[in-house]
Amino acid sequence: MSGVRALTTLVAPWHLLTAANWHQVVSDVTFRRAMSNSLIIAGGGGALTVLLVVVATLVAHRSGFVLRRSLAPALVYPRAVPGIVLGIGFFWAYLMFSPGAFVRNNLWGELIALCVRNLTLAYVVIYPSDRAARASGAGWWTIARRILLPALRPAMLAAFVLMFVTLLSDYDPVVFLQKPGTEIAGVTMLQYWQRGVVGPVAALAVVQVLIVAVVLALGARAVRSVRHV
Repeated sequence: MSGVRALTTLVAPWHLLTAANWHQVVSDVTFRRAMSNSLIIAGGGGALTVLLVVVATLVAHRSGFVLRRSLAPALVYPRAVPGIVLGIGFFWAYLMFSPGAFVRNNLWGELIALCVRNLTLAYVVIYPSDRAARASGAGWWTIARRILLPALRPAMLAAFVLMFVTLLSDYDPVVFLQKPGTEIAGVTMLQYWQRGVVGPVAALAVVQVLIVAVVLALGARAVRSVRHV
């Protein structure tokens, strides 16, 4: 679809070849901004989420914090809520509470919604490694200083790759949050698809798939290297 004028069984695809779809992806500022914003969220949001989940996991399972028992369910709950419902919740939270004004009209608001929605994925990767560290009988300080980095490094890297791929592809939590200038790839593709602009959407989807393939390949190689260190 990304390389033809129309996809039909009545005409052979090689008779309908065109580069117009790819040209629109390159020339349309909305497509370019959507992909760059998605990469920023996937990279920055993925790293921040992994760090947050590592700290939350240690506090929930290794500390004496009074509310530690509520942290684990809190890390799992967002994934159980439909993305659209979660997005509506963030939309109203940004409107009703004063701090929301700082993130309501920029990319940070979308990053927060997407990261909260998907932080469960990082938790289910990191938690088993934390359990393995606990099995050794180490204390909090030993976990943080001697076991945390060596034991959790592969899990943290794997969690980051998983978060990057998920954040790059996810869109439903920000359907009600996206505004001109804060476009992301998923919502932009959905909007253009509804308008009947199918070819450029397919081209942008191919770009997304290629990025995911590269990140998965590099991530797999990096995880193998870290495990051998």
